[in-house]
Formats: sequence, structure tokens, C-alpha cells
Amino acid sequence: MNLTHLYNLERRPIRILLVTRPGIGGAAVHVEMLARHIDPARFDLRCVVSPLEDLAYLNRFIAIGDESGGPDPGVTGRLIRALDAGGKRISVVPVPILRQISPRADWQAFQTIRAVIRDWPPDICHFHTSKPGFLGRLAAWVECPQAARVYTPHGLFYEYHSGGGRRIFYRELERAMGPLTDALVCVSPNEAEAVRRANLMDPARIVCIPNAVDTERRPSRPALETRLALGLSPEAPVVLMVGRLTPPKDPLAFIDAASRVQAVLPTAEFLLVGDGELRGEVERRCTRSLSVRVRRLGHRQDLPDLYSIADVFVLSTRFEGLPLTLLESLAAGVPAVASDVPGCRDVVREGVNGHLVPPGDAAAMATRILDRLGDREGSRRMGAAGRERVRAEFGLKPWMAAVERLYRRMAGRP
Repeated sequence: MNLTHLYNLERRPIRILLVTRPGIGGAAVHVEMLARHIDPARFDLRCVVSPLEDLAYLNRFIAIGDESGGPDPGVTGRLIRALDAGGKRISVVPVPILRQISPRADWQAFQTIRAVIRDWPPDICHFHTSKPGFLGRLAAWVECPQAARVYTPHGLFYEYHSGGGRRIFYRELERAMGPLTDALVCVSPNEAEAVRRANLMDPARIVCIPNAVDTERRPSRPALETRLALGLSPEAPVVLMVGRLTPPKDPLAFIDAASRVQAVLPTAEFLLVGDGELRGEVERRCTRSLSVRVRRLGHRQDLPDLYSIADVFVLSTRFEGLPLTLLESLAAGVPAVASDVPGCRDVVREGVNGHLVPPGDAAAMATRILDRLGDREGSRRMGAAGRERVRAEFGLKPWMAAVERLYRRMAGRP
């Protein structure tokens, strides 16, 4: 390799392959923000995205569709070349990746990721969530061992399982992948400590870059208009939860808490935003009980409008990395009632900007919701404290700068 070629390699943008599975949820938003805000002069992105959960994710991810690039030779998934709203070039390859273990589907996804890497050898492969993290690190190790392998779990999946064989299996799987990982990025200090405590990999390779949100997002309309559009009275107390309707998010605990609160405060309105595999059970639980009223709103793109009418934000989760909706609601000045799990602990300070309750404890959740609805002045102070903290510690610019520093270090660039 001559000196001119080496010089050109040093000057060209660093090639980053991003791989993620969910089309909904915090991990998907995290990857979308990364793709939209990274410096295009220094970094060239190609994104492998699973379209299984939310086809609209591809449309959000690619603001201006331009599929004229057509299929890329050697890649089994169709390559979409497009521009985002800022005119930055983004390349996306849809690759179905299932949440559950499926030998046939997982093998196909593994081979497709290998083909993407073979067709476009990256400098860095960055895998998000557990299934892409497992398949992707193996594919990169086989196909392009010189590329740096970065993994962000967005919450340790084995922590969701309280005991037994599954917890051990998933934990040991994460530990076995440690030698194939050049950097494990934790999205909260509590998650980083959990990784170290579980001895998943060399502590020197553990990096903590806390999640961030756009603290400048504003509602698109007055709060009264949003209330009227939802059929809510101007005075009704509003309790909001945003999250996937899946077992790890435990929406059934939120519904149970709603029933307990409404038995004491019948005027309280509960809004549930999200969709997922528990939608049927959520519907059944709400319709068969006359003592609970929860408005199920499905997916929404107007979260700032909903935050603007909420008196309390609830997150009845079983495990987290660092929840973006919690950061967003606090940035909007809404006090929180959240499960006492890693990630939530990094954001909610008990009695300062909200409350932490044991996961799955609907009675404790209901008590804290009633505390906040019964103390408007205290809730206002908590909301202000939450807004101040998120804006000071979880803004987009320092987060993006930390990610870019990591990429430059992994690629051996100054």
C-alpha cells in the first residue's frame, strides 16, 4: 500500500455500519437521531434496519425518498439510497430481524448482514439491541475482522428475566460475545455498572454515553386544542404513559394503577401511547372492567402535544437502558412516576423530579400518582427541576460529540 493510498484513506469519511432491529421504541429513535445529526463530512453511514415492527420507520428515517439507486449488487436486502431533510446522504438496507429466536430467520439475517459488510466493508460496525448485537458481531467477525465492533444493548435483556434458565442463558450469551466486542456502549451509568458487575467483558472496553433528547421540541398547538381533540375536559387531571405494549414495559401494571387511582379520583384521565404484542390483553383488561378508563392511542407522532397536557408521566417498565420518553417528558416539565430499575434511576431523583416505585407494584404506582395529582404546586416544582436537569445533562450536542469521539478513536483517527 503506497503513501498516497494511505493518505486518501485518512482523508475519506469513516465508514459506519449501523444495525438495529426495532422500528419502534427508544433504540430506533436513538439510531435515527444518530443518523440525522452525525457530521456527514467525517462519517459515511449505511444502516441495516428491520422493518418488521413498523414499516413507517423507514419513511421517518428517510425523509425524502429516492430509490433510484435500486438494488445493490451482492446485497440480498434492497439498498435504498435517499436524502434526509438536511440533504445528507443515507443508505438503508431493510433486513428482517425477529425479536424471538428463530434458527431459519436468524440464519437468513446473519447471511444478509454478512453480504452487506462484504459489499461495503466498514471501518466500524455499530449494533443496537441484543439480537442485532449477537448476529451482527458474529457476521462482522467472520466477514470483516479488521472493522471495529461496537455494541449498544439499550438495556440488558437478561435483567428482564427474574430467574431461572433464561436469565442464565442470555447473560452467558452476552458474556461469550465479549471477546468479539471492541466497545460496549452503555446508555446510562447504572447500565454500565450492571455490565461491570456481571463481568460481561473487559472493563476497559465499557463506554458510558448517556442517551439524549432534543430539548428544543415544542408542542404544535395549544394544550387546550389537544385536550379537545382527545375529548378531554379542560380541567381533568391527565396521566400519560408512552411505551411499547410488550412484557418488558408492563403496560398491564399501568392499567391496574389507573383502576386504583380512578377509584379515588374518578375525574382522572389515563392515556396510553404505543402498540405491541400485548395490545389484545390490554384491550381485554380495559373493556371487561367498568372501574378503569384508559384511552389507548396507539402510535403517535405528536408526543410534545401530549406531554403539554400531562400532569404526570408514568413508566411501568421492568428493565431499561435509559428511556427516551422519560427524558422527553421531564424536558417538557412533567413530573415522573417510574419503576425503580437501572436507567430510570439515572434520571429520576426521588422527591426532586418524580418518584421511583418497585417494578410491577401497581399499588405503589397509584399512591405516587395520587400524591402528584393532589399537590399541584409540588408537581410544578418537580416539573421545573426535571426540565432543568434534562436540559443541563441530556442534550443532543454533547451526546453527538461523545459518539463521534468514540468513532474516531475506534477508527484510529484524531
